[in-house]
Amino acid sequence: MKIPSNWDVGPWKEVSLSEGIRVVETPNFDIFCQFANLGFGDFDCRYLWRGQRRAEWEITSTLERAGGRDVDKLWIFRNAVARSSSTEYDMSNKNPHAEEVQTKLWALGQHYGLATPLTDWTVYPYVALFFAFAEPEDGAAGFRAIFAIDWESVSSVNYHITQRDGMEPFKNKLENPPYSDEFKKYIEQNFGLRGDTAKLLEQSDIAQHMREAICTTQYERLKAKQLRIYRPESTENRRMNCQGGWHMRTPEGTSVEAWIRANWKRLNELRGFLPPDRLVPRIMTKVMIPNTERTAILRCLNKMNVNYLSLFPDLEGAAKYSNMAVKERRLGIGLREY
Repeated sequence: MKIPSNWDVGPWKEVSLSEGIRVVETPNFDIFCQFANLGFGDFDCRYLWRGQRRAEWEITSTLERAGGRDVDKLWIFRNAVARSSSTEYDMSNKNPHAEEVQTKLWALGQHYGLATPLTDWTVYPYVALFFAFAEPEDGAAGFRAIFAIDWESVSSVNYHITQRDGMEPFKNKLENPPYSDEFKKYIEQNFGLRGDTAKLLEQSDIAQHMREAICTTQYERLKAKQLRIYRPESTENRRMNCQGGWHMRTPEGTSVEAWIRANWKRLNELRGFLPPDRLVPRIMTKVMIPNTERTAILRCLNKMNVNYLSLFPDLEGAAKYSNMAVKERRLGIGLREY
C-alpha cells in the first residue's frame, strides 16, 4: 500500500524539478503544515531541514559569503578559545583525530558568531521555518525558503565520488600496468614523484608501499569533494540539542545547490535498475513561502513553543526573545510570564 506523501498532488504549487532540486510554493502556514506533516513517505526520516530569509539565496557558509578562505582563521580561534576558556584543542598533525577536532572547533565557533565553512540544518521542519522568518525583511514582496535535503541520497552520491567513480577505477589502473601516458601524467602532477620513483613510474613499476601511500592520498583527495555532515555531540552545545541541529560542509566553499547540480547524475547511475520514467533524483526540496506571511507564521510558531526562548536556552536566547516581544508586539509574544 502506497504511503501518502507530499509528492502527491496537494494545495501547494509545483514550481520546478530540475537537476536534483525540486521547488514548491506554499501560500501560507496552513499549507506548509500540510506539506511538512505529510512528509516524504517511506523516506521521511532521511531529511534534514534549513530555513533562509531570502528564497533567491543559495545555501552557502558564512565564511564563503564573507569572501574568506583564511587558513589561519581556525588556528586564531583555537588559540583565543584556549586563552578565554582554558580548553585546548589539539589540531596538530601528530593527532590522528585532528580533522574531527577541527570540525568540532568550527561547530563551536558557528554558534558564537564565527564565520565558518559550515551551514546549519535541523531535523525539525518547524525550527527551520522559524529561522526562515525570525528576522524582519525590508519590503513585503518576495519569498522566504525552507529546504529539505535527503541525506541518504547525498550519502549514495558521496560513495559514488570516493568509490565507484574514484578509488575502484583508480586502483584498477594502479595495480594493472603498463600505465597510459595520461595516467602517468596524473600521478606525476598530483603526487609529486621525484628521482628514482619518477623513473619507476615511467616504467610502470611503482613499489607496493608507494602504491598504498598514493591510494591513501587519492582517497583523501576524493573525500574532500563530498558533501559532509556533522552532528555535534550532546555535550558540545546545548543549543544544538534544542534545535535538533546538524552541520553541513560543502567542498571548496561551493553552495549546496551547486554541489547537487554537479553530482545529481551520479544518483541516476546508482538507480540504473529502475525504469527510465522513474529516474528522477530528488536530492533536495525547496519550499517557498511569501514574506507577507511572517506575522501569522511567527504567531503560530510561538504557540507551538518554537521561539528564541526555546531554541536558545541561555541568556542570549532570553535577550533575543525579549527584543522580539517588544519590537513586534503584534506577534503576541511575551504576553505571558513564565
